[in-house]
Amino acid sequence: FARIQQGGKLRTGGNEPFNDSTWTAGTGNTTGIGYDRDPDYLTDIGTDIYDEIYNVRQSFYARIPFDWTSQTPVESMTLNIKYDDGFIAYLNGQKIAERNAPASPAYTSGATTPHESYGYETIDVSTYISNLKHGENILAIHGLNYGTKSTDLLILPELIIREQKTAPVEADET
Repeated sequence: FARIQQGGKLRTGGNEPFNDSTWTAGTGNTTGIGYDRDPDYLTDIGTDIYDEIYNVRQSFYARIPFDWTSQTPVESMTLNIKYDDGFIAYLNGQKIAERNAPASPAYTSGATTPHESYGYETIDVSTYISNLKHGENILAIHGLNYGTKSTDLLILPELIIREQKTAPVEADET
């Protein structure tokens, strides 16, 4: 359920509807995208892109569509992400988070520094709740590797949306 593109123009997920039918469809039971020549990230990777990335380019794009149909107001939104080496995340075309990204990213950009993933990093993206739409949404990721010959690459995002809880209504005893 992720679509991957290995080049072309900068893709932020904001020009919907967007025809991504020529992109590689994600596989596996996780949204993890990348490769690892060691066993460190193998359980996190659902779509292995070693052949498309290694020694060829240092970045890729992924589009992860999801539906939001709740009528309950959103209280908070966080991006939990495992990454090696960097990324830029967009929600419906609006940048919501980045790590180790260049100031002016291009489709050929790489991470500005190496980073090993030792678990999820939680990033509060509640500032961008207004970008969440009722219906189909796109979480777009520009995955960034530190060079073309890195031994590993991982992007594993989770967007967590917390709804407001309503206070319990007390019964009137009269």
